[in-house]
Amino acid sequence: MLTQLFGSGDSTRTDAQSPVGNAEHDADGSPIQDDEGSSGVTEAALIEGVHRSMGVIEFRPDGTVEAANENFLDLIGYELGEIKGEHHRIFVEDEYARSEEYRAFWEKLRRGEPHEGRLKRVDKDGRVLWLQGTYVPVFGEGEEVRKIVKIANDITDRVEAENKRDTLTEQVEVLLGAMDRFADGDLTVRIDAEADGDIGRLYDGFNRSVDNLQRMVEQIREVAQSTMASAGQISSSSDQMAASTEEQSAQAEEVAAAVEELNQTIDENARSVQSVAEAAGEGSRQAREGQEVVQEATDKMEEIAGEVQKTADTIGRLQASSEEISQVVETIDEIADQTNLLALNAAIEAARAGGEDASTETGQGFAVVAEEVRELANETDQATSEIAGIIGEVQEEIEAAVEAARRSSANAEEGIGLSEEASGTLEEIVTSIERVEEQADEIAAASEEQSTTSEEIAQSVQSISTAAQESAAGVTQVAGSAEDLENVTDRLRQNIERFNLEAESKSYEGKSYKGKAPGPQSASKPVAQDASGPTGQDYGGDGPPSGTTSL
Repeated sequence: MLTQLFGSGDSTRTDAQSPVGNAEHDADGSPIQDDEGSSGVTEAALIEGVHRSMGVIEFRPDGTVEAANENFLDLIGYELGEIKGEHHRIFVEDEYARSEEYRAFWEKLRRGEPHEGRLKRVDKDGRVLWLQGTYVPVFGEGEEVRKIVKIANDITDRVEAENKRDTLTEQVEVLLGAMDRFADGDLTVRIDAEADGDIGRLYDGFNRSVDNLQRMVEQIREVAQSTMASAGQISSSSDQMAASTEEQSAQAEEVAAAVEELNQTIDENARSVQSVAEAAGEGSRQAREGQEVVQEATDKMEEIAGEVQKTADTIGRLQASSEEISQVVETIDEIADQTNLLALNAAIEAARAGGEDASTETGQGFAVVAEEVRELANETDQATSEIAGIIGEVQEEIEAAVEAARRSSANAEEGIGLSEEASGTLEEIVTSIERVEEQADEIAAASEEQSTTSEEIAQSVQSISTAAQESAAGVTQVAGSAEDLENVTDRLRQNIERFNLEAESKSYEGKSYKGKAPGPQSASKPVAQDASGPTGQDYGGDGPPSGTTSL
């Protein structure tokens, strides 16, 4: 049958008797019968069916083309005239055509060994074709290979579909591998493999998602670190604030104690000022009494002067008594001088009382002045009594002491003047004492205001102390919260450390290839590499691509 299918090999495609195009015929054009006498119609029909459904090409043993049917020519895009006489290597890639494997492939065929398998070929335009074919050596007489016939059909679509499937599988493995690393917390993983269509968009989406998550986790890490630092600062500041608050509370208590002492001092000053005011009032009363006594003495002296004037004729006899009267008047004069001095002392004491804080000594000073004024008033009274007695004696001798009476009258008038001066001085003393009393009242009022103010200060200090204690409690709570925040951020930092965020990016290129992901024409279904075996594959010149299994 093979002889009838492939013929003698001497005809070409243009010959009507070509064994490629037709079955063998006799000289009359009838089909040649086989040895058993069959007509060969069944074999001819079989051959015709092969030619209609498959591509057939004939080669000489040296590899040059002899003939090809329409199916094969349509498959590779050539006309018969373009390939007839050309070597088989025009259908394979150059690298494979120069390889030892290709030379061995033709050596096998010339030895009569057939070859069958998935064949990688190149058409006229350089496009890769995948053929499922069989190389069949045709023998002549003496078992010599006369020609080699190749029967093939186009499986390019199926191979490309398989390649796409394998490529998709590898691309999915790349994505799954990257996702495994991503699930383990490696945020430096990136898919550098290139892919088209949905897989390419999926790669880009994965890379963008990891980029965004990496940036977000880095920001969270920075925030966590900043928060931890802030929490530490808050905790430290809280400790300092707590210490400061405790110190403020202690100082507030000290201020409260000082204010309490001030209140006591103000109360004592108020009592002292009250005593001064009372003493001043008493001194004023006594001064007024002394003034009344002096006025009475003045009145008496005026009466005496009148009597002396009436008894001027008899005063002469009382010269001796008038001398005593002169002594008494001198005593009165001394008293007046002392009264003047006391008045001056009283004025000084009054000025001191007005310029200094009130004290017990000031009160005692006013008391002494008042007592001395009273004693002077008594002495004045005694002196006037003595004068009255002397005057009585003088009246008995008035006739004999006219001249002395005249002088006594003059002295009496002088005493009246001195009494009036003493009365004026006492009036000034009373006025000064009244001013002292008014100032004492003002001091008492000011002391009252100071007492009220100090009480308000004490209340404010107490409020400050209470607020400081509350602040200390708040600071303690803040310190606790800061510690809790620090613990939380530390746990957050530990969780973030699970992610790999190193600066250098680690690209994921898959398990079965490096670099660019295989496209539809760069990957193939693995088969046996043995080109001489029944499943060997002919690459036709380019040889197996780098990184793939020979097909």
